[in-house]
Amino acid sequence: MYGKLMSLPDHAMRTYFEALSDISTEELDEFDAKMSEGTLNPRDVKRRMAREIVAEFHTLDEAHEAEEAFIRQFSERKLPTDIPSFALSTPINIVELMVQAGLAASNNKARELIKQGGVSLFLKGESGEATRITDVEYTVPAEPGAILKVGKRQYIRLQA
Repeated sequence: MYGKLMSLPDHAMRTYFEALSDISTEELDEFDAKMSEGTLNPRDVKRRMAREIVAEFHTLDEAHEAEEAFIRQFSERKLPTDIPSFALSTPINIVELMVQAGLAASNNKARELIKQGGVSLFLKGESGEATRITDVEYTVPAEPGAILKVGKRQYIRLQA
């Protein structure tokens, strides 16, 4: 939820604040004024909005955890900590793996993502470098701990 809120356009922030949080109109007016004069970064307001809204639906601790995870993944460019596991005991074609793991809706969509350069493999997990997969015939080794990234937000960690 936090990531989806952070991807909202700046002009939509106030509407979300008003509809989904208890922030006062006066404080929202102050945000608008400071952003207009350039003394407040819209990113900071958006982070506050996302934290407030997530806390409304969950807990404040979960909101802070979501914020830290977002910063880790998108600001610090690190892998997320909650990557789901996918059992893989034998090598498999990249297209088949993506469809079986639910990272692509069809073989054609998987091929399209690969050809667009949207698929990467971290063979050594978090400690390794990403290798961009551009060949639809690529065979993914059954390497426990390897991480497959599809697009900006979809990951799986291979398990034996």
